[in-house]
Amino acid sequence: MNPGTCAKVREAEQHDSAAIVGVTSVESLDHPDGLIEYGPRLRRDLAAAIRRHRPHLVVTFNHHDTWPGPRWNTPDHRNTGRAALDAIGDAGNHHLFTDLGLAPWNGVRYAAVAGSPHATHAVDVTDTLDIAVASLETHRAYLDGLGP
Repeated sequence: MNPGTCAKVREAEQHDSAAIVGVTSVESLDHPDGLIEYGPRLRRDLAAAIRRHRPHLVVTFNHHDTWPGPRWNTPDHRNTGRAALDAIGDAGNHHLFTDLGLAPWNGVRYAAVAGSPHATHAVDVTDTLDIAVASLETHRAYLDGLGP
């Protein structure tokens, strides 16, 4: 599947997946899959989303070089995770990204990093595991592309 088509399919799958777990707002920031670069553009886009949605919790990807165990983490995950953590501060800084027309937001109180090799907390999801699996199963194009 070509990247343009893949992006549209993956976005539709993400909306379906989010709806299953009760998420009502999903934004795609138009950074190319496999080529996400850490830098001001990504931090700006993430800070803008934080300012728009004004969360108290930000959940992001593992920003470390590896996953738990010896597996190497992807550049997209590392770059997005690190930029999300930096964007939390950026979102509250009234000197940064003034052209967004969005008021600074310093209300983020927690950041949760999924898949960190340095995890310090865990949550028992036994009661919602079936819903989580159903949500993940909506990513058919992605899962089929992974192979067995």
